[in-house]
Amino acid sequence: MHLFLGFTIAEWGGIIAIGSALITAIYKVAVKPLRDELSNLSRSINSLHESSKTDHSRFDDRLDRHDIRLERHDAELQFLYDKNNLTRRKPGDKE
Repeated sequence: MHLFLGFTIAEWGGIIAIGSALITAIYKVAVKPLRDELSNLSRSINSLHESSKTDHSRFDDRLDRHDIRLERHDAELQFLYDKNNLTRRKPGDKE
């Protein structure tokens, strides 16, 4: 009989089979469900990212339109001040 570390070839075969079964069971019970849930979480995060990019783009466009309107109002106010020979207060000036 051939021995390796005190076990025969048949005993080593049994040890390897039991170890493989335990590793497979641990993988199916713990690792695979966890990996599947992390994959679902990753997809959800990617979806949220795409949604937030769309919303951000929409709000950025809206902000640009408001900036244009503010500039237009500023020009109109300046025209009225110039027409009536008035001077505008600078931002931060006290009365």
